[in-house]
Amino acid sequence: MSAGIDRQRFSAALLATVGGEPCTDLDGERPGVWLPAVAWQALSDIVMAQNAIDVSAALKN
Repeated sequence: MSAGIDRQRFSAALLATVGGEPCTDLDGERPGVWLPAVAWQALSDIVMAQNAIDVSAALKN
């Protein structure tokens, strides 16, 4: 991530790109984001393309 963009703006841009809806947990207290399956797939593609995680280790868990 470049120094010219902060975490909040990057997060907002990423959610706008992959899609997502604001939500809260079941108690209605903690804010979060609901992501459709296509958004999870897009995030997976991004992470795997960047080799950001050891995919084989992540799949074992």
